[in-house]
Amino acid sequence: MKAPRKSRSILVTLLILGLACTLPTYVMAKVSGQCSNCHTMHASQTQSGDRLDSWDLTGAPRGALLANSCAGCHTSSTTTNRRDPITKAPYVVMPGAPQDGAILPGGYININNDEHTQHSVTTVAGITAGLSVPPGYLSTDNGPRPDQAWTSGELTCAGTNGCHGDPEITDEGKSVSGIHHRATAVGYRGLYGINGVESTGYLAVNNGYSGVNGGAATTTTISALCAECHGAFHDLTGDTDANNGETPSAWIRHPTDFALADAVQTNDDYASYKKSTLAYNEEVPVGSVANNASVSVDGVGTAFTNWPADGNAIVICLSCHRAHGSDNADLLRWSYGGMVAGGGGNDGTGCFRCHTTKD
Repeated sequence: MKAPRKSRSILVTLLILGLACTLPTYVMAKVSGQCSNCHTMHASQTQSGDRLDSWDLTGAPRGALLANSCAGCHTSSTTTNRRDPITKAPYVVMPGAPQDGAILPGGYININNDEHTQHSVTTVAGITAGLSVPPGYLSTDNGPRPDQAWTSGELTCAGTNGCHGDPEITDEGKSVSGIHHRATAVGYRGLYGINGVESTGYLAVNNGYSGVNGGAATTTTISALCAECHGAFHDLTGDTDANNGETPSAWIRHPTDFALADAVQTNDDYASYKKSTLAYNEEVPVGSVANNASVSVDGVGTAFTNWPADGNAIVICLSCHRAHGSDNADLLRWSYGGMVAGGGGNDGTGCFRCHTTKD
């Protein structure tokens, strides 16, 4: 005998609720809220009250029924909020640092700054094309993206000439289609194939970067993503002795995906990096082998308990640079010109977070 329709409905509801309670926590990273925050069914609304102020329906309709571009959704004309109060999208493009001081882990593009302080994303209003070829570009280190040769010099948010979404797809909208709903299924922060720990609140202390020691051959760390455009800066050939930097002063470029433990020697300064009980210092974050295992949300960052013996503090590109931009030249997290050795000021900050005996 079949159960009454009402009983079956209650049972199904209970099963769904039970399943929801057992789902892994990473589902919280998915976009939530009204569908109309991001999508328009026919792109036919006028500029009047039947549409959100954040929509931009000028030009041809966008793929995935999107009501705005990547830059459009993640741009603020003020510094009042670091995230959109309606859609909760983090603001990547702003006219200055957010008033609450909580800069996104990846930094922001300041439209008032010059191209040397940020990635020149040409889909951002007011940004013009930067260099025709990224510094350190090697076509052999493209990763999954085709060799676009960078003849146009037009960097985008996503796609073949961008960082987010599927690098084998040129169109931005199509490249990121669905990733806001599949959360971590694509990769850390929508970075294709990259592992890491995401902070749902976009806070540095809960943001964990992936890294491996001697990672020139890896494809899943955050530095490996940077290497798809800046490949010459992501290998160990800078060590003229070919011994992973064990010979002092052998580097011709600052190492990346390299364990600080391997650099520690008698009376050396790197062992002083660890800050109290924090997994890493937010000003100079390091990567973690543990964070390269998968993609997850709101972990504890780069967890290591016996550093430097466990070799789990990995120098990465983002130890020194911000991904989107900063107020400093070369997208640095601090002013390079302000780093003065031998008691010249800014002791214990910037470069001196790792090189602790040289300030």
